[in-house]
Amino acid sequence: MAVLHNICPDSRTFEAIHRPLRKHGTLKPDTGKRRWPRWTKMLELEEAVLRVADENPSVNTRKVATALNVDHTVAWRNMHVKMLYP
Repeated sequence: MAVLHNICPDSRTFEAIHRPLRKHGTLKPDTGKRRWPRWTKMLELEEAVLRVADENPSVNTRKVATALNVDHTVAWRNMHVKMLYP
């Protein structure tokens, strides 16, 4: 015969369930602050990368990335898609 452990849930389980119900009226997790969608930020970043590349066509991706404070692969990807960098 199997031994059943923890037949009665711990009181902290009930507290953890009751807390969001009391605070939000639902058990769905709080998603935090509403932020702009990621694609909006990526469009702004793409425009910034292209602007820097247009101003100085001989600039490399690392300099663009440093100027925009992003990873160089992000700059390379945006320039590569627009055929501005091999």
